[in-house]
Amino acid sequence: MAIAGSGRVLGSSVRAGTADFQRCVQRQVGAISFPTFPAQRMGASYSFDASQ
Repeated sequence: MAIAGSGRVLGSSVRAGTADFQRCVQRQVGAISFPTFPAQRMGASYSFDASQ
């Protein structure tokens, strides 16, 4: 995901799952608000298993 210095998620990508699942995860990630930081933007990568 890409996060703006304001803490807003600029975009994200999901590599697995159905198209509906990917859109759902992207909507949820897009709603997250991170703490602000001095850089213009940063990238972050997270992994999780939702198969259970």
